Amino acid sequence: MKQRLSISTRQKLLAGHAGAGIVLSYFLYLSIFFGLFAIFLPFLQTWEKPSRHFPLAGITAIRYEPMLARVLSDPDIPKDRIFINVPGLRGDPALIIHHMFSKKYLFDPNTGRQITDEGRTTQLAWFLNGMHYGRPLMKPGIIFFGLVSTGALFLVAGGLVLVWGVTYKTTGRTRRGRYSHLHRKIFIWICPVFLLILICATVMGVSFDGMGPMTRMVTKGCQADIRPMIGPVLFPEEKAEPAAGETVPMLPIARLVKKGQNAAPHLKIQRLVLYNWGDKTARIQLEGTDRSAPFLTGVANTPYIILNAVDGTVLKAVKTTDRPWPVLLTEGIYSIHLLFGVNIYLRLSVFMAAVACLIAVGCGIMLHLEKQVRKFKGPTPFYHWLEKFSLAFMIGVIPATGLLFNLQWLLPFDLKDRLVWHQGLFFDLWAATLFWSFYKVDTRGTAQQFLGLGGVLFLLAPVLHLLKTGISPLTLFQNHMTHILWVDAGLVFLGLVLTAAAVKGGGSRCLKK
Repeated sequence: MKQRLSISTRQKLLAGHAGAGIVLSYFLYLSIFFGLFAIFLPFLQTWEKPSRHFPLAGITAIRYEPMLARVLSDPDIPKDRIFINVPGLRGDPALIIHHMFSKKYLFDPNTGRQITDEGRTTQLAWFLNGMHYGRPLMKPGIIFFGLVSTGALFLVAGGLVLVWGVTYKTTGRTRRGRYSHLHRKIFIWICPVFLLILICATVMGVSFDGMGPMTRMVTKGCQADIRPMIGPVLFPEEKAEPAAGETVPMLPIARLVKKGQNAAPHLKIQRLVLYNWGDKTARIQLEGTDRSAPFLTGVANTPYIILNAVDGTVLKAVKTTDRPWPVLLTEGIYSIHLLFGVNIYLRLSVFMAAVACLIAVGCGIMLHLEKQVRKFKGPTPFYHWLEKFSLAFMIGVIPATGLLFNLQWLLPFDLKDRLVWHQGLFFDLWAATLFWSFYKVDTRGTAQQFLGLGGVLFLLAPVLHLLKTGISPLTLFQNHMTHILWVDAGLVFLGLVLTAAAVKGGGSRCLKK
């Protein structure tokens, strides 16, 4: 078949794709790997906190008044603009009452009991999510991962040109051919989804900090950060009405919520805002996400309805499409990547696509390593520094992550510097896999060891969770705490898959030509 590209063009594109790919692929692999856990961030946040192990209550069946009265009895709490996060917001089953300038009061809405949050003693979910975009390295790490996403866009573009312009064999009989075939085919199958998520990640990673020069130009050097300028546009505040100073009885909050649901059936209520509560001018704002437009609400675009708290009449209603198009565009970019307001089935679909991306990136790295094998002739064992680094970076991170889930329940919550121990031991084990990879000549056997260790650790995590909390999977199911049961089931499934991969990985041998 006639090639669509000239020989020199093909060589340049292949060299550029391979050179840039081997540099960016490691960071892209790391981002996708931790992104697999970030997909289930709301579930992990509940699973890691024993204080959240109770059923999710219906928002119209809650007795809000006793809990609100307990909070308002604090003389330091302002009585205007009280926020109530209802159960289900970001997967949190707790009811949270607070003011913008006060601490948060947490309650079990099923019993009205005040609970104590673990606070900064546990940040498993946020650490896994932060590793997805470089947050442990703070601002430089976030910008760097944003640039990695930008570079990945060029890799995808170059790869599509190569697939269009170069005729490849349909299958490969050698390992090199199989890796090349999988690398191309998987990315072709999932290219639309991968591109969409990658574009959103690029905008999120570099947009705010990348707008610094333009912000300086617009403000004539007075401002470098664009956030204060666009904040009032993205997050406008409702104008406060002065209190009349006349105390009148309020309708029950649960009844007002029910009226709001009837007036705006498309609105999934996630937060209540109380204005001048107890006064004649009292209002309640019910805000949340739009069930009919899941990717257009949840971050910056928040539809809401305002009711008179005395008689329940509708005073104002803001729909999803009432905001200007730049807000809708920003909302779409963030919501698509962050998966706000979507159900578990869509999350599982994105998870499967991300797993396919991870395999495709891994095959690309393995393809590069197979090319290095050709430099060794005869029975010479293939021992290359990049191979050992790849083994620890790609496979060694699996048992290190499994250790994170185990330490979540092994380390006491009152341990001093618990986060340092928790995250530090993760990096220690990951570094240990690097040393062990360079020590061992047998790469495949070492990979099987890492997979087996990771499988055992992920299988142990639900067991430790059961022993620590005393809540069995049957109890979780009977009490409708499926948001916690999903995590235990997922960890068991992941542990079984890793164990099976270690057992069926074949005989131990080194890579040879």
